[in-house]
Amino acid sequence: MVTAFLNADEIQRVEAIVKDITKLRVDYAICESQLETLDKEYESKIAMLENTILEQNKLLNKTTKERPAKLVKPMVAPKCEESNAFPKLMMKEKYAKVDEGESDKIETFKASAFRLNKTTSIYDGRNGAKIDSWEQGLSFTSDRRTKEKIKITGYFVNKIWTKPSQEMWVDAQDASKR
Repeated sequence: MVTAFLNADEIQRVEAIVKDITKLRVDYAICESQLETLDKEYESKIAMLENTILEQNKLLNKTTKERPAKLVKPMVAPKCEESNAFPKLMMKEKYAKVDEGESDKIETFKASAFRLNKTTSIYDGRNGAKIDSWEQGLSFTSDRRTKEKIKITGYFVNKIWTKPSQEMWVDAQDASKR
């Protein structure tokens, strides 16, 4: 009797497993059919999109081929007259005096980045007054210099280049090219 009771439990367990497997097979078949339906829908949508792309490309090629090329006549500058009708422009006296000395001659070069070698003063002109003090290691850009000064055309704040709001110069000995 005990063996029959043990076998009955085992038979019920096997029957439960068979029921679960049967249910899983049915669910699998349903999922497979739904996937085939979705697959067909997406294939048709992809085909429609490909056709649309082809049509758009044809239209684009057609419109670019139909446009006539514009004829551009080269511009020719008229000959300059021997005598200039405008008077010779003169530099203002306050600026002319600054450029007289050889050490104050402004040299222009390709814009470069510079870094301060030490904490230094910033001036509002080549021979101007001190307006600020910058710490060592600060980077700036310039494309003009004299023998003694470098003009600051921009500086970096949090790695972002900023144009100065006023004229700024630094001693050339305090900066080195990066």
